[in-house]
Amino acid sequence: GGMLRGNIPFVRLKKLERFASCLRSRREVDTIGSLGCIAEDDEVICCICYACKSDSQLMPCNHKSCFGCISRHLLNSQRCFFCNATVTDVKEMTDTRL
Repeated sequence: GGMLRGNIPFVRLKKLERFASCLRSRREVDTIGSLGCIAEDDEVICCICYACKSDSQLMPCNHKSCFGCISRHLLNSQRCFFCNATVTDVKEMTDTRL
């Protein structure tokens, strides 16, 4: 169970599809001539890529980053890139005002 398209686990495939969607969105923003992420409050900017809002939170450690950076990282590792805790879930945050 959980396998699709050869040896790629279905869960990883879904994560990859969401990451590709984030990249497409980022490309669309670049096309209109702005990253759209310039903010007075540095807390809302992803500290990995500096191009997107920190709109997702790693669980249980609560570290924040953009969904694209988290998705790309989780394809290779199930540990937080900040504190090395085992990631059990990713929570998408709704209140990430710029």
